[in-house]
Amino acid sequence: MLKVFYRACKLWDRTGKSTREKQNFVLQSVRNYSKMTPQITVTPRISLADEKLSVAVSHLQPSTPVTIRVLVKTEKNYQFEAHAHYNSTADGRVDVQTQPAISGSYQGIEPMGLLWSMAQSPGQRKGLRFTKTDVTKPSIMEFGVYPNHLDVQQFQEVSPICTTIIERHYMSTNMERIPVKEGRVRGTLFKPKGNGPFPGIIDLYGTAGGLMEMRAALLANHGYTVLALAFAGYDDLPKTFMEIDLDYFEESLNWFSNCNFVKPGGIGTIGLSKGGELAIAMAIYFPDKVKAVVSLNGAHMHTYSSMLFRGKHLPFTNYDASRMIFKDDGSTSCLELVHDPVENSVFKFEDLKAELLLVAAGDDMNWKSVFYAEEAVRRLRALKKTNFKLFVYPAAGHLIEPAYTPFCFASYHSIGSNLMWGGTAKPHADAQQECWKETLEHFHRYLGSQNSTTHSKL
Repeated sequence: MLKVFYRACKLWDRTGKSTREKQNFVLQSVRNYSKMTPQITVTPRISLADEKLSVAVSHLQPSTPVTIRVLVKTEKNYQFEAHAHYNSTADGRVDVQTQPAISGSYQGIEPMGLLWSMAQSPGQRKGLRFTKTDVTKPSIMEFGVYPNHLDVQQFQEVSPICTTIIERHYMSTNMERIPVKEGRVRGTLFKPKGNGPFPGIIDLYGTAGGLMEMRAALLANHGYTVLALAFAGYDDLPKTFMEIDLDYFEESLNWFSNCNFVKPGGIGTIGLSKGGELAIAMAIYFPDKVKAVVSLNGAHMHTYSSMLFRGKHLPFTNYDASRMIFKDDGSTSCLELVHDPVENSVFKFEDLKAELLLVAAGDDMNWKSVFYAEEAVRRLRALKKTNFKLFVYPAAGHLIEPAYTPFCFASYHSIGSNLMWGGTAKPHADAQQECWKETLEHFHRYLGSQNSTTHSKL
């Protein structure tokens, strides 16, 4: 494009005509060039990470094979990518929304396939999982169009025909992020700007510990105050989840509920894996504080270790490390690790007042999430309770994240090996999209929000 600009300027300099006429000539030259040169357009160019994108290519040669590729690097400099093979139409176009991919990272008509099918690029250590560690900055994604149908090993040898850059944000400009260090409570608060009060949600992840903020930030964009709550392996908290106690969650719940920008009358909890178990536990033990729960592949009982609660050790279902499944590629599965439920470790569902949304993955290779969810439902029905809903996704894996998050079959865990999470990319992606929609609807129905159907603007 710059070459066209300079060439047009030189041509006009020979004519000696006015500056305004020169400007018009140069602009028209650039426009004519853009009409002939292949272009890829991704809209919106700046968007939130759970918003849909539209990807289209124009000005290609008719009926020509091309490859569309997307690249993104994380804050740790890990690279993820996806690609798809298309044939241009008779008028030289490719529309990802309406045309099927012939092959590549996915097949068929998949408007968001270039995002959910991203996997780690070759040449990196195994077991990488796409996560956003700094949600204040967007993920910068580069989309490129390449001639012919290329595989992942050929991109280094071929230059793209055209490229474009987009930004995927986790926080809108109307959001604020506040680190939390109150008493023992550790985490990060996300809320719309202003005093509110806004409906509150506590967000929890699993046994790996640390602090994950990306889901909390995305939830807050929908009109909530969200506390991403750490409970192990972070700051001065216990180093592992085996050392946590329920008193900590009571303190966190009380502090959060009493914030003047949190809407009174009860909050929501959401958690994945061990976090899903804890999300339910908070609703069982503190029923007047929690109004709505989303448990993503969580257990219906206390697992792995005994938590201390008001001076007493709670019963739990133990595990047996010898039941770990080892694969030839060095990855492991915890599917059989936890023992069959010990009856007195199962939550007292008669105490549940909150509206409970259970999500279970049928191909979960981490633990028996469908069995746990169905056991919870069986007990709730025996109690003649109706305040629950269950979604089972047969081919989804353990890591059910917000919509369009790249699928991850296995990744490194703090226990020291690559854990298998299970699932198949396409049905897992479909599950994530539907589950995110159901999560937002669940919280809006039982907590309300000021912005339930549209995002805060970027």
